Amino acid sequence: MEREQTVGEMGLKEQRDGFPFEIRAHHILLLSIYLRSGKSAIDDTRDFFMLAEPVRSSRPNSKIVKGSDKWFYNDILGNTQSQVDRYIRHRIEFLEEFSQLSLDYPVRLNERKKDKICNGCAIGEHCKRNGEAHADRALIRVFRKAAKRLGLEDKIDVTKETIIDYDGKPRKLTSILTTAGAVREVINETRFSFVKFFWAHLMSW
Repeated sequence: MEREQTVGEMGLKEQRDGFPFEIRAHHILLLSIYLRSGKSAIDDTRDFFMLAEPVRSSRPNSKIVKGSDKWFYNDILGNTQSQVDRYIRHRIEFLEEFSQLSLDYPVRLNERKKDKICNGCAIGEHCKRNGEAHADRALIRVFRKAAKRLGLEDKIDVTKETIIDYDGKPRKLTSILTTAGAVREVINETRFSFVKFFWAHLMSW
């Protein structure tokens, strides 16, 4: 049965089950697209880079590229080859590692907290913005509803904690401790409706 746990209870469960695989909640969209594509992690990341690189390297004030898109990809990939290589390595490892998890391996979906993809970003300023945090909250709501439809409540442990956020203010965050198998079931069941449901929440913000 789905219930809220204290941080202490979560700690005991994590010690018993092993370290959870960390996913910043809105990255489940990236993960769902990757898993449904049938591509390798290397091919998926190459496709992303082929999309991002022309934007990142475009001239300032280009009429073809939005300034916000250029800023976003530079925030992720940076300005040097070593920064690009770092992000590519982190993204491939994130996708490959999740693919190799056993179905009962613990996975934690986080609000605002960084995962391997976040840590691979050259700058990562976008990670701190409210839009990303709203996306996390929306995806956690979507995941919980989908898990309930699938009868996976016994595989969902919800925890709330208060942290000091990037702006120095206290914020109450929600995280979900679940399993790799449950994440795969939710992704497979919701298919494209997962993305549609997410955007419905985002548009209502």
